[in-house]
Amino acid sequence: MATSNDVRKEGVTVDPELIKTLTPEFIDEEIFQRVKKHMDQQGLNYDTLRMHMTNKEWSWIAHQVFGFVDPLHHWTASVERMYPKKKKEMKNARDDNKKFSEMELKAVNQDFLEKYFSNANKRDEILQLRTGIRQLWKPERMAKKFSEIAARKHERESKIDPALVQELKTNKNDDEMRDKICKALFQKSYSNVTPEDFVPKDQDEEWAKHFNNEEGKSQKFYMYNEAKQFDDRYGITEIEYESLKPKEKKELESVRDYAWKLAFFKRSHIPPGTTERNLWTDGRVRNILMKRIGVRMHERDHLQNDKKYKISEQVTEVLEKMTAI
Repeated sequence: MATSNDVRKEGVTVDPELIKTLTPEFIDEEIFQRVKKHMDQQGLNYDTLRMHMTNKEWSWIAHQVFGFVDPLHHWTASVERMYPKKKKEMKNARDDNKKFSEMELKAVNQDFLEKYFSNANKRDEILQLRTGIRQLWKPERMAKKFSEIAARKHERESKIDPALVQELKTNKNDDEMRDKICKALFQKSYSNVTPEDFVPKDQDEEWAKHFNNEEGKSQKFYMYNEAKQFDDRYGITEIEYESLKPKEKKELESVRDYAWKLAFFKRSHIPPGTTERNLWTDGRVRNILMKRIGVRMHERDHLQNDKKYKISEQVTEVLEKMTAI
C-alpha cells in the first residue's frame, strides 16, 4: 500500500491504484499527524490547543493536508466528469486495480490544472465524499474534525475500559479501585507506582511550568462570600481545619494543589471526549489516588532541601478523613 510520502512524490500524475489508499482513515491520520507535529513544535497540549491555536494556523493545516490529498481525489472526480459514460468503469478501476490509458491520464491532469482551483462546488463535493464534511478547510471545521479524529484514535489505543469509570460510582472499596486504576493506567499495582509514572522525565519541564502557574489550584476551604463560610463538602469540619498549625495548613494546601494540578496536567494530554480524560477529572479519582500521589510529590520536592522531611501526622489524619480533595 502506498504511503503518504509515496503520494506526495506522485503529484497529480498518479496510478489509479493509489486511489484505493485514500480512504477517510488515511485522511484522518494525515490530519492527526500534522496537527500533532504542530502541537509538539509549539508546546501545546489538548487544553492549550483550544485556547491558543489560531484560525490562521488551522487554515494552514488544512492547506497542508489537502494540498496533496485533493489533487488525487479530484483525479477521480475529473474522470467521472470528463467521461460520464465511464462512471461504472471508473468504479471498477478503483475496485479491481485496473488502469486507464496514458492519454486519459494526461487529459485528466490537464483538466485538473485548468479547472480545479476555480471550481469550489466540485471541491466541496469531493471533500464531503471523502471526509463527510463540506468546506473542511474552514478553521472551525478543521478544529472540530481534529478533535473527533484524536478522540477516536485515543479510544482505539487506550487500555482504559469505560466500565472502570462506571465502577467508580458503585464500588466503594477505595483500595481495590486504587489498584484497578493503577493497573489500567500503568500496568502496576498502586504499591509499585511512583510519581515518575505520572510525570515522566521528559515532561519535567512542562510539569514545572504547569505547577507554578496560578491557574488550576485547589479550591479554598473558605468560600468567597461576605460571611467567608467554611466549605464542608470536603468531609472535615471548620474546627478540625482550624486546629492545624499554620505550617500544617500550608502542607495540607500544598498536597491538595499537587492533587488538583496533577489531575489537570494528565487530563491536558488526553483528547476531549475520551474515557481516560473523564477518569482523570473524576472527583473520586482525585480523592483516592491523586491525593496520595500528591503527598508523595510534596514530600519528594521538600526532601531536596530537608533530607529528614516528612509530612506531619496531623495533616495525614485530616487527609485520610477528607471525602473530597
